[in-house]
Amino acid sequence: SATYRIVYASVTALVTLLLAALIFRMQYDTSTLGILVSIGTLLGTIAVFCSVGLVFAAFVVVFKRGEVLAGFVAASLSILGGVFYPVSTLPPVLRDIGNILPFTWAVEVFRGALLTHQLLFVPFVELFVFAVVAFPLAIVLFDGALRHARRHATLAQY
Repeated sequence: SATYRIVYASVTALVTLLLAALIFRMQYDTSTLGILVSIGTLLGTIAVFCSVGLVFAAFVVVFKRGEVLAGFVAASLSILGGVFYPVSTLPPVLRDIGNILPFTWAVEVFRGALLTHQLLFVPFVELFVFAVVAFPLAIVLFDGALRHARRHATLAQY
């Protein structure tokens, strides 16, 4: 189920952070504010990815395909979102794209809160504003996709 995957991914991330601390002696900001910001960022990121998941689900309901697109988007988020290297090292056009992705904001806030003891207020707020706007829109889009599938009697194809 989707809930299981979200919980599994969150636990995996926490275990990874724990192993990094134990094996590589990573130092994290364990202040109350740093931990609260990290938890809030995690919740905002989950809301954003739930919204993206609903959009993909709507796409699949209407077009019956989505595997390639989902893989492409996941790889693009990793590359453009600053997971492997800073977004600032990307060429200007890709940097601009990376800077408007909510995933990039989440990575920046996590890094700031956990590693550099910086609380990045602007990307934190941007992440939550995006989540608050995107989630209802994604629900409306998915509902429209379901209505389209019912109208064309294509739901039984699953």
